[in-house]
Amino acid sequence: MTQQQLERRLGDGDLGADLRRAPSYRLLVALWGGLAVVDGIHLLGGPVLLQVAAVTALVAVCSARTGRLTALAIAGIGWLLLNGFVVNTLGELHWQGAADALRAGLLLVVALAARQARR
Repeated sequence: MTQQQLERRLGDGDLGADLRRAPSYRLLVALWGGLAVVDGIHLLGGPVLLQVAAVTALVAVCSARTGRLTALAIAGIGWLLLNGFVVNTLGELHWQGAADALRAGLLLVVALAARQARR
């Protein structure tokens, strides 16, 4: 195995680039960051719209420059957070009809648009 083949197999050694591509890192930040944001806004008495905007912004940040599957997974995590902790309480998931479809669509569009940022 040549040096170039070994470097390609192991990565380029750029930790920042490796972290940007790491799905597990992004998924972890989306989940736990989303829980922290939703809880913080809820404790401060913030409106539901602010919680939706904060989760949407977090989805955009976590989806930036990732793969399509990772961006879709992050959007799914965002929807679960919105459905379970913003719309409903205590993590209960219930389908709310058109409103849930709209929230899911918003998160999907934002995640897929953010993934294309600066590519």
